[in-house]
Amino acid sequence: MSVFSSYLNFNKTDRRWAIVLFLMLIVVSALYFLNASRLNPTGNFSTYADDTYIHLRFAHNLVNGWGIVWNQGEQPVEGSTSFIYLLMIAAIEKLGVQPIWTLAYTCAVFAVLAIATTFVLLQTINQDHLLENLTAVIMLGLSARLMIWANTGLEVTLYAFALVLCVFLYILYRTGALPLYFVGLAFAVTSFIRPECLAIFGVTVAFEFITIYLSGTKKYRPIFMLVGSFLIIYSPVFLWKWSYFGYPFPNTYYAKTGGGLIQISAGAAYLWTNLIETFIPSGLLGLVFLATLRKGSYFLEKIYFLIILLSSWLIVAMNGGDYMLKGRFLTPIFPILFVLAGLGISQLADRISRLYRMILIFGLLLISFTMWYLEKPIVKNYADRPFPTAKANKPREIVSTPEFVMIGRSLRDIAQPGDSIALVPIGAIGYYSGMTVYDMVGLVDPTIAHEPFSQEYIKSSWRPGHDKGDGLYILQLMPTYILIVDRLTYEPLSGVDDWALQYKSIAEIWNSPQFHEEYHFCPIRISGWYINLYCRNIPSP
Repeated sequence: MSVFSSYLNFNKTDRRWAIVLFLMLIVVSALYFLNASRLNPTGNFSTYADDTYIHLRFAHNLVNGWGIVWNQGEQPVEGSTSFIYLLMIAAIEKLGVQPIWTLAYTCAVFAVLAIATTFVLLQTINQDHLLENLTAVIMLGLSARLMIWANTGLEVTLYAFALVLCVFLYILYRTGALPLYFVGLAFAVTSFIRPECLAIFGVTVAFEFITIYLSGTKKYRPIFMLVGSFLIIYSPVFLWKWSYFGYPFPNTYYAKTGGGLIQISAGAAYLWTNLIETFIPSGLLGLVFLATLRKGSYFLEKIYFLIILLSSWLIVAMNGGDYMLKGRFLTPIFPILFVLAGLGISQLADRISRLYRMILIFGLLLISFTMWYLEKPIVKNYADRPFPTAKANKPREIVSTPEFVMIGRSLRDIAQPGDSIALVPIGAIGYYSGMTVYDMVGLVDPTIAHEPFSQEYIKSSWRPGHDKGDGLYILQLMPTYILIVDRLTYEPLSGVDDWALQYKSIAEIWNSPQFHEEYHFCPIRISGWYINLYCRNIPSP
């Protein structure tokens, strides 16, 4: 049955409202491409996350024949959590296109695909509520979280699309419209976009097993088909990766996990903080769905949505959350959250008159628009804006990535062949400088990543992916430069500050007599700003 079949049963007024809502959905979807067109990813104010440049550097090295390595000539390392996203970026560069220019549009495409898939999924299980379904997906499109992460160049929207597609394919299987092996294949591919999908696949297998068991048929052949089709894709790639990199999971997994109860407690706090931000209005409407849940059409499928949502949240908490703001690891599950929101809106609409139904729909859209507008996720155009000098007041936009881009470009200008640098923010600085880069927190360094956490250290500090370190190991690598204070300053800033000392490697380096014997402070001035480098002493002839 067509996803628009319910439209034919509407009266003239409801058809007009459906057209209005559909046009609104098109406009909201177009905003993602408007954002992409207004970005200048190579400008002084890139909105890309620092981690995006890690993907770009790995992809560049792969395309140039050096393998999946961080530094040329070193052993392969899976420092990019999303293996498929890395290959996608490499394929774009192989085609002769600079991927840094295309990532914004790529993320926009996957965001719109996630929105479209969510709509088709809602129409499949909730086909008598076209207006409510359109309302829910418009709200999803207006989600500032989804739009913001589409601007960062990371795999967030790709994973959001792939995950909701896997769920949709499983629903189609349960309706008899699709063979089950398509579901296994889709989950296998998605597990290489984000490894967390392995747990979601496990939940799906368990759900299928339980539903078969409770049905009393005891025919478990679908389980073997589901797992078998998954393994056909997953097993050979997984084994190849293990052989190539030397360990079964991405290096980032080892850098971020192993903190025990401290990790779980911090992950729970991260989950709670972000749920407060994202639960209104979509979460409250999801609760309406729970409060009115009753057996009927697609009852088990609706339970499956809820289980997937809760499982995803539990995975985020168990993994310790994230050091970035704005719910990076929760955003990919938004399509499922807004499926529940659509069901909640429908439950409310069935209990009120036609007039109040329209008031409800446009009231929710107004709230969503207001929340989106207050976040201002449509970025400004900084295409021709110069980086300010230190004589000007430091604008709010100069935080993290823009500073790292400027530092990386400046280092490229002064670096000599063979020069190396050790630092914490390795992304944009590593991509633009072209230098050999030593990672002080282990995201792309297996030695640090595979070391155990210092429990005493992480009691007062938990920032996933940034709490491991080994200062003495970094000194043994003899980097040409060490960046202690990883930000631009008005005046030269020697020594350390509280921000720098939160990193274990920096604290150990600074407290090492070897460091003070072998390095001296050598700040570099650029446009009135200072890069606070320490340079390795040149041995006497």
